[in-house]
Amino acid sequence: MIRFLIVIFCSTASAATIYKSEDEFGRPVYSNRANETASEVELKEPTTYKGGNLPTPKASKNEKPVPQQRYTTLEILEPENDATVRDNAGTLTLTVKVEPSVNSHHTLTLQMDGQNYQKLAGTGTTVLENVDRGTHVFQLQVTHEQSGEVIETGPASSITLLRYSVQH
Repeated sequence: MIRFLIVIFCSTASAATIYKSEDEFGRPVYSNRANETASEVELKEPTTYKGGNLPTPKASKNEKPVPQQRYTTLEILEPENDATVRDNAGTLTLTVKVEPSVNSHHTLTLQMDGQNYQKLAGTGTTVLENVDRGTHVFQLQVTHEQSGEVIETGPASSITLLRYSVQH
């Protein structure tokens, strides 16, 4: 409470003189009116900031800017785009190709229907289990590990999965 009052008084310091005294319980009381036990409070000028003229941080002499790695290939090879796969268990095997290899500061993610589905290590195969029947859109996306910034997104691949259904 006292800090709150000080902040209020500091914001109006240029408009009035502030006095400090004690109440009957020995607690400090701040006011813009003096009494017989009050002493004037010396207020320091508030610290202010004027935006816009901040210095740009300089890279250290030993630090070189890291160029952003570009991926020449970032795609789902199998099944091909617009393929139909029948698997009653809902198992879908995807073969992906990433060139060059995934940078150690990057994360490769398989997306299904616009949502992150599974992290991948790089080129190879991945098995998805119990995938719902229907048409799904798969895509590979590379993001920066720390910032989460999207580095690159591969082309979308539409795959239809046919599964046995008791209802139909």
